[in-house]
Amino acid sequence: MKTTLEWFLNPNKIILPRKFFGVFLFVLLSSQCFSQQKDTVKYINKQVNIDVEAHYPQGEMALYSHFFQNLKFPEEAKKKTIDAVISLSYEVMPDSTVGNITVLKKIGYGVDEEITKILKPLKFAPRIEEGVPVRSNMMLNIPIQRRGDL
Repeated sequence: MKTTLEWFLNPNKIILPRKFFGVFLFVLLSSQCFSQQKDTVKYINKQVNIDVEAHYPQGEMALYSHFFQNLKFPEEAKKKTIDAVISLSYEVMPDSTVGNITVLKKIGYGVDEEITKILKPLKFAPRIEEGVPVRSNMMLNIPIQRRGDL
């Protein structure tokens, strides 16, 4: 009696297993190809949303330049030497305006109010979530240095 291996290796008896193996391999591979094609189609039609954080349209350096060019020190601050950082928290609204300005770290001498006056009229690009502008909170640290008048 022949073993299973001999039966498979016998050229006269291989016809049935070869046909069976060929059909089995074809069904297996074709089912894999079709299932991958369905997944690919599903991902091609998927919409991709890109979220964008709120930002100053001309860039961060332009924002700081705007502060330094427009800052007018009050008389009280002109008499003092100032070397500090003012920290602000504010909201950028969906219509690009600035609101709810809060001074987190104050300098004093009226400088905080002047910085707030400069920030209030600025227009920012709002945060975009799933294609819709939304309100977002931002923080800003502005270094202030001034040598007092003698």
